[in-house]
Amino acid sequence: MSKHQQRYIAFLFSVLLAGCVTAPAGPHVAVMPAKGKTLEQFKTDDHACKAYAQAQIGDDLEKNSAMNTLMDMAIGGAVGALGGQAIGHNTKSTMAGVGIGMAAGLATGAYQANKASDDAQIRYDNAYQECMHTKGHGQN
Repeated sequence: MSKHQQRYIAFLFSVLLAGCVTAPAGPHVAVMPAKGKTLEQFKTDDHACKAYAQAQIGDDLEKNSAMNTLMDMAIGGAVGALGGQAIGHNTKSTMAGVGIGMAAGLATGAYQANKASDDAQIRYDNAYQECMHTKGHGQN
């Protein structure tokens, strides 16, 4: 497999993995409408607080995850190549090490992507609840 093919495969894996990171689509917490507010007021506040929460987590979640995955794969591939060369002292061992290292880097990236999604959801929920609370909701 040529270096060009390896880079292409690494790029494809990182793009696929970036799809594993999902920005929150909405809150995972329930907030009750404030007493005395209409449903329309609640919906308006809900919409504004969702926008506020999204702004707090940022829009670069997927991009950052893809870059982190590429870095993990590159480091894993380099370490694997060094290990393969040290063990086998030939090109075949080096290439096997690269493959193993890149796979380990991809697995690390997948774990980090999952953690990033979870962390983003927690930050989103906290920001959403804070916003709705300041508007009087959730305290019945």
